[in-house]
Amino acid sequence: MAKRKQKFEPWELRKERKREKGAFPPRRRYLICTEGKTETLYFNHYKSSTGPIVVALDKSDHKVSLVEKTIEEKNRRLQTGEFDKEIDAAWVVLDRDANPLNKTDKAQFNKALTLAEKHKISVAYSNDSFELWILLHYQDLGTSTHRDQLFKMLKKHRNIKYEKGADLYREIKGLRQNALKRSARLHNSQNRPESANPSTTVHLLVKQLMNEPGYREED
Repeated sequence: MAKRKQKFEPWELRKERKREKGAFPPRRRYLICTEGKTETLYFNHYKSSTGPIVVALDKSDHKVSLVEKTIEEKNRRLQTGEFDKEIDAAWVVLDRDANPLNKTDKAQFNKALTLAEKHKISVAYSNDSFELWILLHYQDLGTSTHRDQLFKMLKKHRNIKYEKGADLYREIKGLRQNALKRSARLHNSQNRPESANPSTTVHLLVKQLMNEPGYREED
């Protein structure tokens, strides 16, 4: 009688493939927790049938609370086998969202960055907001800019009012190399994230996704 083939659960299969000499590396899973719909829609477009496994989740929160929710989500997935700490990556996408009326505003942002680092969660922050990453597809920006101004600038480029929650991936993907270069220059020229306006590290996450084995543009 032929020997029955052993059945592996998905997370066990990934570990088995790690052990096989000469086997293709397992696809890395990216757990990406965001502040809202705009960011979630954007990063879910990086899913493909051959590249990284992208799980982008809208946690509808910000700063420290968002990082705490990301830690909870990561730990839950570790317990269920949906996240492998040796292979997979956890990211949080958050905004500086400066509020001059809030005296603890800066401290909360820095606390969020420190908490994420402690729990091995990478941060794609934008100062002042994620819309900076979108705007950098269209133009350079070298002066401190509030999110309301970013919305107005996007309206000029697109000839239509910018709305939160919009899915602009297909509209801007052809300009992505411009955004990668511009955001890298801003990041290199600034120091402390809480006061570096404008600056963003979204490009670091995007580059990682695009550099994953098997990545291809599907939509």
